[in-house]
Amino acid sequence: MACESLKSVTALRTNRPSRKNRITQSFIILLTFSLVLTSGHILPARATPPSGSYFDHLVVIMMEDQGIGDICNGNPPLCNGSNTPYMSSLANIYGIAQRYTSLINTSEPDYYGILEASLPANCSKTNTAACYPPAGSLTNLNLVDRFEAVGLTWRGYMENQNIVAGCDLGTHKPYTHEHNGFVAFQDITNNTSRCNKIVLANPGGCGGVTDCALVNDLNSSSAPNFMWLTPNLCNDMHSDSSCTSNGCTSDYSPTCLRDGDNYLKSLVPNILNSQTFTTTRAALFIVFDEGTGYCPLNSSHEDCVYAVWAGPIVKASFSSSRLYNHYSLTKTIEVNWNLPSLTSNDANAIPMTEFFKAPSPDFSLTATPSTVTFKSGETGSFNATVSAQNSFAGTVNLSTSTSPSTGLTVSCTPGSISGGSGSSICILTSSSPANYTVTITGTSSSLSHTTSISVSVTQPSSPDFTISTSPGSVTANVGATATSSITVAPLNGFTGTVALVTTTNSTNLACTLSSSSIPGGSGTSTLSCHGSPAGNYLATITGTSGTLSHSASVTYHTGDFAISANPTGASVNVNVAGSSTITIAPLNAFSATVTLAVSTNSTNLSCILTPTSIASGSGSSSLSCIGQSAGNYMAIVTGSNSTLSHSTSVVYHVTNAPTFSVAADPTSVTANSGVAGTSTIIVSPQNGFTGTVTLSITTNSTGLSCSLSATMISGGSGSSTLSCTGSAAANYLAIVIGTSGALSSQTRVTYHVTPAPDFGLSASPTSLSILQGSSGKSTITVTSLNSFTGTVTIAASVSPTGPTTSLSPSTITLTSNGAGSSTLNVTSANAATGTFRVNVTATSGTLSHSIIVTVTITSATSSSYALVVSYEGYVYKLYSNKTLVRIAHPVTTQLRAVAWKPDGSYALIIGDSAVLIKYDGTSLTTIPTSFSSTVIFLSIAWTPDGSYALIGGSGGALFRYDGTTVTPVSNPYTAYYRAISWNPSGTQALLVAYLGGIYMYQSNGQIAQLTSPTSNDLSAVAWNPNGSYALIAGSGGTILRYDGTSFQTLNTAGVYSSTLIVRYISFNPTGSLALLVGDSGLVLTYDGTSLSALPATTSAVLYSVSWSNGTAYIVGGLGIILSYSGGALSTVPSGFNSGFRGIAWKPN
Repeated sequence: MACESLKSVTALRTNRPSRKNRITQSFIILLTFSLVLTSGHILPARATPPSGSYFDHLVVIMMEDQGIGDICNGNPPLCNGSNTPYMSSLANIYGIAQRYTSLINTSEPDYYGILEASLPANCSKTNTAACYPPAGSLTNLNLVDRFEAVGLTWRGYMENQNIVAGCDLGTHKPYTHEHNGFVAFQDITNNTSRCNKIVLANPGGCGGVTDCALVNDLNSSSAPNFMWLTPNLCNDMHSDSSCTSNGCTSDYSPTCLRDGDNYLKSLVPNILNSQTFTTTRAALFIVFDEGTGYCPLNSSHEDCVYAVWAGPIVKASFSSSRLYNHYSLTKTIEVNWNLPSLTSNDANAIPMTEFFKAPSPDFSLTATPSTVTFKSGETGSFNATVSAQNSFAGTVNLSTSTSPSTGLTVSCTPGSISGGSGSSICILTSSSPANYTVTITGTSSSLSHTTSISVSVTQPSSPDFTISTSPGSVTANVGATATSSITVAPLNGFTGTVALVTTTNSTNLACTLSSSSIPGGSGTSTLSCHGSPAGNYLATITGTSGTLSHSASVTYHTGDFAISANPTGASVNVNVAGSSTITIAPLNAFSATVTLAVSTNSTNLSCILTPTSIASGSGSSSLSCIGQSAGNYMAIVTGSNSTLSHSTSVVYHVTNAPTFSVAADPTSVTANSGVAGTSTIIVSPQNGFTGTVTLSITTNSTGLSCSLSATMISGGSGSSTLSCTGSAAANYLAIVIGTSGALSSQTRVTYHVTPAPDFGLSASPTSLSILQGSSGKSTITVTSLNSFTGTVTIAASVSPTGPTTSLSPSTITLTSNGAGSSTLNVTSANAATGTFRVNVTATSGTLSHSIIVTVTITSATSSSYALVVSYEGYVYKLYSNKTLVRIAHPVTTQLRAVAWKPDGSYALIIGDSAVLIKYDGTSLTTIPTSFSSTVIFLSIAWTPDGSYALIGGSGGALFRYDGTTVTPVSNPYTAYYRAISWNPSGTQALLVAYLGGIYMYQSNGQIAQLTSPTSNDLSAVAWNPNGSYALIAGSGGTILRYDGTSFQTLNTAGVYSSTLIVRYISFNPTGSLALLVGDSGLVLTYDGTSLSALPATTSAVLYSVSWSNGTAYIVGGLGIILSYSGGALSTVPSGFNSGFRGIAWKPN
């Protein structure tokens, strides 16, 4: 199907990931299905469908292309969408999943994911073309197969399909077949009965009732267990240019949100108030196929969509943050009706049963057999069985009634069944032959169930016998023996001996009986017959005993086949295939598989058959043979089945044919890029060929362009010059193809294209940060490429004007594969502060290359600064005037933290891949450590006297660095040391880790684990500068206060959500206030007695805090920098969209 390109997401999608091309869809699915495919066949539906564990009818409504945040205006509860008030009220009244995701960000495969618990083969975000198979092409087992196998009923409802009932495979908007998940499956589109269960949802005559076909079924006594409703493009929030009636013509518009909400408001109340929902156990599920690639619960790129359960069995005002996806819906259906899984996807999915109320205890009542027949004066019986449901353990009292009310007596023992389950044997007696109905009723308190059986009381009869055959019709090949079992059974106490005799309707059928006499009135004898030639025969077996005589017959179908070839002879040229059709024709309904094999009278003739077997005794195979040299040959095709074998033959007359060959000289050419290389193409005749040969060229790359001096060679021989030019250095292939009528020959020429001489241009560094009145330098390097030699002239220009530049030298002479450099000097002079671009251009003849050096000029008065490090490996300076300047990009891996030595002489930066970097105010130096590059350095803290920094990381990594030496700290723990803080006296440091790990490091080098009051992950720790206590925090709402000997857990309930993680703690210099920051813009204050939360000013995760002159600076993801002063937060524009991870102000 055609993919629709998504338009740019508007301001409503700010800070959310964009999505690739996809078809978006919405659908309402009312689910009730069950069938199983075995060996490609549909099993018959079970008479009595299973009772659901939670519901017996399920309505699932799947809408289009909106995330949970779009509907609920953030993460519920409370769901409060301004354009979707009705959908918001449903979520608040019933149950909503906060973290329910799509399977893939393109619509159609999300349908298949529910119906078959898998995505189409090769379907992925990078190969969306494979996500849209043609209608009727999917062959996997699906939920419809599961439903019909156990007797569950289903129906699909499609708005605006073109037919009242059936499989509509077209697209006529606002209907599109890509939104009809059923018609993708072969075992549905090829089955008329199944197609007729897909109906038009909104036929004419609804009288203002939305989708009346669905609503009418829900108000009947025969509503299917599973109903799937697909709205049209105007109602499903998708939009289409045809939707002019309601204005939903633009993707992601508020109009489409309101139209979809109004559509559900007109439909859902009729569903919830229907007979099915008010008198049975029924549930409604509303969900979107896909969202916008954003999850407000955790501010992640998970594709969280609106997913709401509603109905009488659903818990009220319920929400869950558990991770679900569309496979969870499939799993919920299977768990409810005890259906087997389709794939490992649904087998491993989590069912959504937490949304349902606990089912009430109940029982079921069945009677077997359903029909009883006995003679007047004798007795009959049946079993009444009580089965417990939902832990039912009560006593069920049984009672019976008959219709007509007289003539039949019923007695059940026992008359009551205790413990919730068991069975009773019911005895039937009657002296009045007639047909009766027995109704059995089971009651337990207010519970009552009934079932019934049919009873036939017949007249008593005199002794007799019956004779029967099994099977009554036998099929066998000519000459093969086939058998049937002859059974004699007594009637009314018959005990005599029965003599058996066999007669046939033809002497061509010979039969024998294993036993010709059956004593005692009952027994069996085996009838064995074989016939020839093919035909239909009848064997009659007559049993006699005194005056009694009865007969039975067996029909013998003796089958054969015929084999023929057309044509029986073929004339072909050498190495040219000749074909003949081999036909298998059945004789007398022969329907077995015939195996074909071919043999030849010479190894010079090779043949293949396609296919090599003919199923069902009728069909054809194609014989294709090729002769390798001239001559007359014979191919013999033999067909066989068991004892049958027949052959036919085809004669091949093989002669030599005129032809030609194409060759190249040379076959390999070497040339520089942009320079043509040539090869001679030679056409030579064979076997007297004199025709005209047309030459053409193909290449393996658009980077190689080719031409031929002559494209026509007359008289069967001649030559043409191939000329090819490569645009870039690489190995290419040119293929020259010669054709003349059906004849074809080709040759290949390999072109090795080498690069042209050139030079490379680079700058180090590519960005400079200088103060007003000062200067900075960058080294410009010119490198010879591909043996380039010559003089290169270098020039520089500045945009916008401001700083001045000079280059020394301004020309560089390069030798082959050599290099040279020039110094670019940038002087700020009286230039204004800001960012400038220096364009350095190097030229030599027609060659020219440029590179940009970014220069940032800052105020000379802004000498105080903080270092900021980022997720992308950048290092920045933040000046006191709140100007942020990027100064370096030392690594491409994540930098985690930065800390200044207390005297301000240098700072240490740590990060992933065991990175340790030293910054002395002007340059960055990487410090080698003995740790593996797989180790992540996570935390750093200087001793108060600045004697060394203690650095912690993953897997128990811990070491000291004193400015010159890295000293590993031996410790027995494998913890991830996520934060470190020294007490003011420098005698001990606290370290915190995952799973509640708290460790004490002594200044003497000893480390010990403390007994932690929590098992939640811990991420932050800080000692109060006055030394009275330390604060520790992490996930699950955990904040601890430690006084050096014991822990106190702070009460965080009602202050902030326990789903948010506190990631950093920092006290102001006096210790009177601590800031705690973390997920979703969380900022907490603690003054030693009370904990408060400030209003969030961003949704980004906040990672680090540093104080300067009474103001705290907070950094986080998405380029966020906040300042805290006087009890208020404000945003500091950074000018970058970087993921900031650490900040530290340089000590004065």
